[in-house]
Amino acid sequence: MSDAMVWVGCLACYNGGDLVGEWFDAGDAPTETTGENEFDARVKVPSEHITEAHEELWVMDTDGMPESREMSPDEANRIGAFLNEIESHDRLTTEAVRMYAQWAGVAFVDVDLRRCDDAYRGEWDSEVDFAQDYADDFLDREQPWPLNHIDWDAATEDFMQDYWSGEDPSGMVHIWDAH
Repeated sequence: MSDAMVWVGCLACYNGGDLVGEWFDAGDAPTETTGENEFDARVKVPSEHITEAHEELWVMDTDGMPESREMSPDEANRIGAFLNEIESHDRLTTEAVRMYAQWAGVAFVDVDLRRCDDAYRGEWDSEVDFAQDYADDFLDREQPWPLNHIDWDAATEDFMQDYWSGEDPSGMVHIWDAH
C-alpha cells in the first residue's frame, strides 16, 4: 500500500476561518459527509461546528503524492489507487512513471503502465553507463579492444537516438525506448 497521504478538510469551515479536517491515506480519502462516515468519525470537529454539515470536502495538503497541489478527494482516491498499482510492478517507481507521463504528454494517472514497463530500460548513473552496459551484452569483455578505443560520449550520443531519458531528484537517470 502506498505511503501517500492527503489532508481532507471542510471548505465551508475553511471559508469560515477554521481548519477542520484530517490526514487520510490517498486511496481512502472520504468524498462526502452525509451522515456518520469516516470523515465525521475521525475528524476532531470544534464544538461550534458540531451541528454543521461538512458537505464540501477538499484536499488541501498532500504528502508522498507525485504532485503537491490541492485536488478533489475523488482525484486523490484515483491517484492513491494508481500509486498502489505502480507498487505491484517490479521495476517501475512513482518517479519513473511521473517522468514517463511528462514525456508522453498524459496525466500521471493516465499512464499505461504496461507500455511504460515494456519501454523502461531501468535506472542508471548516466546514459554512458547504460550504453556501456548495452555494449557489454554484444562484445567480448575478455578482449579490451574495441572497448578501450571507444569515445563513449560520442557513442552514447548516437546510441541514445533510440531512447529517451530523465533524471530524478537523486541524480539517477531513467531510460526508456523512444517509440
